Amino acid sequence: TANSLLWALYNLSRNPHVQQKLFQEIQRVLAAQKSPSAESLRNMPYLKACLKESMRLTPSVPFTTRTIDTEMVLGNYMLPKGTVLMINSHALGCSEDYFRGWAEFRPERWLHRGSIHPFSHVPFGTGRRMCVGRRVAELQLHLALCWLIRKYRVVATDLAPVETLHSGILVPSRALPIAFQPR
Repeated sequence: TANSLLWALYNLSRNPHVQQKLFQEIQRVLAAQKSPSAESLRNMPYLKACLKESMRLTPSVPFTTRTIDTEMVLGNYMLPKGTVLMINSHALGCSEDYFRGWAEFRPERWLHRGSIHPFSHVPFGTGRRMCVGRRVAELQLHLALCWLIRKYRVVATDLAPVETLHSGILVPSRALPIAFQPR
C-alpha cells in the first residue's frame, strides 16, 4: 500500500493539471474542516480513477501467478497439471491494445463504465484467489491520497526519468523526486 501511494504521488507530481482537478473534487465533496471518510469517498470518482491510473502505469505488484490444478489446453499449447501461469499486469497496463495512449497519465479513461477490458487491469489479482486485503488497501490509499492532496500540493523536484525496477514489487530506481508544499 505504501509503495502504491508513493507511485501515485509521483504520478500526480508529474501531472499538475490532474492533481488540480483532483484537489477541486476533494474541495467540492468535503466541507472545510471535515475529514475524509469511506462515505465521502463514494462521491469522489476522480480520486479512484487517479489511483487506478497510477496502478496501471506503476503497479506495485507487476505479476499475478496461478498454478493450474488440471491439465488444460491454452491456445495451441497443452499445459500439464502444476504449470505456473503468470499474468504480467505491468505489460497489460502498457499495451496500446488495451489503453490507447498508454504512456499518458489520464485518469479520465476510468470514468466511462465498460470502456476498459475487465482483465486488462488486475492489480490485486482476479477470481477467488484475489488479494483478500484489496478493499482495506484501496480504502487506505483513497483516504491517504485524499488527505495529502487536500493539505499539500505535490511537486516534482526534477523531471529526469525515474526508471522502474522489478524486484518482486515495482520500485523506483532512485528516490522519487517529489516535495510537499502546504496549500
